[in-house]
Amino acid sequence: MPAAIVGKVLWKGVLPPADAFEVEVDVSACAPRGALPNNRVEIDPTSRGVRNAVVWLNPKPEQMGSEELTTKTGSQFEFRRCQIEPSLVLVSRGARVVFTNLDSVIHYVEVKASKAATRTFTLPAVGSSEFLRPTELGFYEVRCKRHPWESATIVVADHPYYTVTDSSGRFTLEGVAPGVYTLHVWHGGMGATPIREGGLVRGYRFSDPVQARKRVIVRSGEATEVSVELSE
Repeated sequence: MPAAIVGKVLWKGVLPPADAFEVEVDVSACAPRGALPNNRVEIDPTSRGVRNAVVWLNPKPEQMGSEELTTKTGSQFEFRRCQIEPSLVLVSRGARVVFTNLDSVIHYVEVKASKAATRTFTLPAVGSSEFLRPTELGFYEVRCKRHPWESATIVVADHPYYTVTDSSGRFTLEGVAPGVYTLHVWHGGMGATPIREGGLVRGYRFSDPVQARKRVIVRSGEATEVSVELSE
């Protein structure tokens, strides 16, 4: 009888600094006050729950189920106020992922993955859009070559046992067959170090993704509760 895994992803240790992004280009449109909120630090300071962490199982072939995924993240990115919203989408292989510019400035978008060719395109004006259909499984980085603080992630999965944590770090994986699994947790990283030239910020060096694993025993018809910690 199928069961579920219910849990929470928590941050362990000192909270990463959330220094605002310094804006040196398109200032009047992006940040009239000269800075933007740092949207890479995705931790609830009260509960220490980590949002937008990807959680998944690697089931046996006979447990894989349909490749069609139903996710709460949708499959559209918006460039709004010179930041990419949302910061992560989870889609099935070949799904249409749309990029829309809601700003008055141009965005030079770069999408790359370790095993896929890098895709670049321009979003020149308000309302302009492009799309792609990623077919390689795994994680894709989304960046803007004009606004170096802009970042997001596409996760492409091939079975239903993937999910993304909510704003408090909680997640649920349903329809899991009884058995012993390794639960995987991944977050794109929260650090952002400015690269300075001549006193100006010319780019940002983002920290590496953080990951964790945990052995989970799922029993028939039960909801197994787990807690997983991440740290840098």
